[in-house]
Amino acid sequence: MLSGKIPPEIGKLQKLDMLFLFRNILSGFISPELGTLKSLKSMDLSENELTGEIPGSLAELKNLTLLNLYRNKLQGQIPEIISEWPELEVIQLWENNFTGSIPQNLGSNKKLKFLDLSLNQLTGQIPTAPPSLKWYDVSKNNLVGEIPSSICNLSLLIVMNFMGNGLDGTIPGCVGNLTSSLSHIDLQDNNFHGKIPENFAKLCKLQSFGSATTT
Repeated sequence: MLSGKIPPEIGKLQKLDMLFLFRNILSGFISPELGTLKSLKSMDLSENELTGEIPGSLAELKNLTLLNLYRNKLQGQIPEIISEWPELEVIQLWENNFTGSIPQNLGSNKKLKFLDLSLNQLTGQIPTAPPSLKWYDVSKNNLVGEIPSSICNLSLLIVMNFMGNGLDGTIPGCVGNLTSSLSHIDLQDNNFHGKIPENFAKLCKLQSFGSATTT
């Protein structure tokens, strides 16, 4: 297993298009020099012991399609720079210590397919998601407010996991129209009221449903 800090000298590997250092015991901050790797398409630093924030220098990674930083000890806010990556398809930041709100423009490139921000300390509301999204997991945070009605535009959505937050309001009935793909819904441990929409019965591909406690 690799240990110690990520050496800044990696930033000199200008033709590098994949950086996979997952499942090691790397520690310290994410080296800001990684932002010079402008050819990088995939970066996976998950399952390490990295600390600190996501450096702003990563804004230069315009070709990045995949960013996996899950199971570290990262903190601070999820930076808006992530919303500016035009090719981003997969982002997994789960099981860290991120705080603050989810960037409102995340997925504005309309290519984002997989978003997992679960098991953090995120606050604020659930933002509008791009229609390309297939996996939407923001469970076990401190999110509040209602489920945005825009969720009903996600015709490709397979997984919707919002459990373990402070969400309220009613569950949008139009979720029941996502019949072509939706197979997993989990809304447990929130503050929803009203009934579970009757048209959820139309979700013919649904395999798992974590029911919300409604009042």
